[in-house]
Amino acid sequence: MNSEDLFETVESAERAARAKRGLPQTHVLDFTEFPFAFALDALEEFKRIVFERPEHPFFHACAHLADRNIDAANVAMQRYQQEEPTEPKAAMRFGSFALGPAAMELPPVAGSYPEDSAYFLCCDGTYFRRFGIVLLRSIAERTPGMRVHMHLMNPDLSLMRFVESLPLKLSLSQETCTPSKKYYHAVRLIRFAEALDRCKGSLLMTDVDALAGGDISTVIEGPLALRVRAGRLSPWNQFSACFIRGNATSRTYFGKVAEILKTIPLWWGVDQYALFAAWTALKSPIELIGPEIASVSDSEPGVFWFTAGEAKESLLTAPTPYAKLFQRYIRQ
Repeated sequence: MNSEDLFETVESAERAARAKRGLPQTHVLDFTEFPFAFALDALEEFKRIVFERPEHPFFHACAHLADRNIDAANVAMQRYQQEEPTEPKAAMRFGSFALGPAAMELPPVAGSYPEDSAYFLCCDGTYFRRFGIVLLRSIAERTPGMRVHMHLMNPDLSLMRFVESLPLKLSLSQETCTPSKKYYHAVRLIRFAEALDRCKGSLLMTDVDALAGGDISTVIEGPLALRVRAGRLSPWNQFSACFIRGNATSRTYFGKVAEILKTIPLWWGVDQYALFAAWTALKSPIELIGPEIASVSDSEPGVFWFTAGEAKESLLTAPTPYAKLFQRYIRQ
């Protein structure tokens, strides 16, 4: 079996082992399980084969990562970068981030960040039209009176008429930038860090292609909280960016995330990479989020309910429970 097939096999084996034990397949609830705890035979076979193949430094990095050997994984990823300098590989050095251009020049922000605890929505104008309005409608239904701050990139402010009458405490900041999917998903974490520096309470940010499935006031307050994935090998797939919470005690961590993003090339997935890289450097304590809070199931909602990938393209017609709820909010 080649390294690529083994890569898929060992991840699937860990998820299957977790399911047999009644553990969520895609959420780590205890760092003793991270990144692998059960499919150790498959993991050992993966490591045995890839370590015999020096032409595959990426897989070497994954094997070292599964052993929690960050230094060895860094060495492998540096060799990978040197041998195959293409996106996203050129950015792959977790735990070491002074490898890109000088610090990114960001456009100015118009408006003010919130000073009190808030849900923090950050996206571009197109995503706000497609998903943000629906998300805010779901929050308004589940948590009326919630303080929501919107940071919009290249917004169409005429869309505000669709949300300004919602029973929410809305505030707005904005920026004008060169349109780029890579920019939007990375810089939202930089803006989150900036806002957190000014906030006396907690901020919670989620992916915008989501719905509120419960009362979000129950999870808005607290220190650093993330969804950490189980049984993943690649350096950019360990920490999810779907649910991100912080308060004053988390400023150092999110400052490191922002620093990383400002000093490496941007590529799709760099948001997850930066969250993980900052943790490898700081070992900040993280409150781990389970599926009852951040659900990625298409049939079972959590406090937040997420969709991803191709499912996002069929939300207007699909018969799934998530899509049906999305359609109801679209019609409001």
